[in-house]
Amino acid sequence: MRKKEIKSFKLEMKDMDDKSGAVVFYYASFTRDLESDMFLKTAYNKTLSENTDNFYHNRDHKDAVGKPGEMGVDDKGVWCKSQLAIKTINGNDCYEQYKAGLIKGHSQEFETILSSNNTDGSGRDIAEVRLWGVTSVTNIPANLDTPTISVKSLQDACELMS
Repeated sequence: MRKKEIKSFKLEMKDMDDKSGAVVFYYASFTRDLESDMFLKTAYNKTLSENTDNFYHNRDHKDAVGKPGEMGVDDKGVWCKSQLAIKTINGNDCYEQYKAGLIKGHSQEFETILSSNNTDGSGRDIAEVRLWGVTSVTNIPANLDTPTISVKSLQDACELMS
C-alpha cells in the first residue's frame, strides 16, 4: 500500500503592494484534494486559452474582490495573479485578510467537462474544466496545497514556484 504524502509549504507574506493590491496564489494543485478529486495537468489548457474574460476573483465563494489577470500552470498546480479592487469594501477587506494571514488557501469555481472515476475507488481524475472563478478562502480549502504567494513581480513568483 502506497503511503500518501502531503506536501505543504509556507511563504512569508512579504512585499504586498499597498498601492496596487496585487496578489499571486495557487487555486488548484495536482494533488488529490479533500473531496478525492485530482486535477490533471491538462485540465486547464482549453479554459485558460478561451475563457479568460469571464473569470472573477471572489472571497469565500460569495463576495467579488478582484479580477484575475495572468494565470498559468506549472508542475505544482495552477496559479493566478489577481488585482484586488482595494478601493471597494470587499476588495480592501480581502486585502487586509491577506496581510493579516487570514486567507487559509484558495479554491475555484468550475464546471467539469471531462473526468473519470478511478477503478480502485480512490476518487475522480478531472481531465478538463471550464473555469469560472478563483476564490480566496478564510476557512479550509478543498485542497490544502493552494497557498498564497505574495511578491513584487510575476517573475519573482515564478522563481519561487519552480
